[in-house]
Parts: sequence; C-alpha cells; structure tokens
Amino acid sequence: MRPVYAWDDRARAFAIDRRSVVETIDSPQLVRVPGAPPWLRGVCNRHGRALAVVDCGLLGGFIDGPAGVRQVLVVPAAGAELGLALAEPAREALVPSGDPEGCFDRADDDRGTRVIALDRLVRRVTDELGG
Repeated sequence: MRPVYAWDDRARAFAIDRRSVVETIDSPQLVRVPGAPPWLRGVCNRHGRALAVVDCGLLGGFIDGPAGVRQVLVVPAAGAELGLALAEPAREALVPSGDPEGCFDRADDDRGTRVIALDRLVRRVTDELGG
C-alpha cells in the first residue's frame, strides 16, 4: 500500500502520491487569468510568487463547470510548481502499490480512483497551453 492524498471532484475520485505534495493551501484566494481555459482556475499567492491552479475534473473533461476551491495541493512541475484545485479538502488514504498511475486521458474511462502521475499531468497541462 502507498500513501496518497485523495479527493472527490464531483464526478470522479482522484489521488496523488503524498510524497509529491509540497504544501497544502486552505481557502486560497484565486485570481482569474483573462483568456485562460476554464480548467486553469487562476493563480494564487504562494510565498510571494504566483502559483497556477488547475482543476483536474475540468482538465479531464469529467465535469462541465467549476466548483469553489477550498484547498490547493502544491506539487512540483518541471522546475516550478503547480496547484491542484480541490472543491473539498483532501483526505489521507492508502491505495494498492500496484495501482496504475495515469493522467485521466479519457473522460469515458469509468474506473475508480485515478492516481495521478505527476509527470503526465504536467505534460498534459503544457500540451493544453500550447507549449
């Protein structure tokens, strides 16, 4: 078993390896980025620097509209950091060590909890932004 932070994103359950989370930010104040895609919920202040915050449910196409953001999980992202928007605070959980990691590539994939592979998430965000 391996420790994860798990959360429900209205339609799907997500998890990320607990060792990948640098910090949690409760009740973040997000500022929208004009012209940004809906899954880029905005930016928040993290120790004097702007942190981009993404919504995994919107990015994966599992939900139609955003919910409020009550917590952000800060994860490393290609020499920088990225925030994951959570509508409800994450809970600590254990998943089987053999569970595959992915990046929720297909919205019609109805398997249980999606354990996010951080490198694939960063690549997906980068690809979506055209970089």
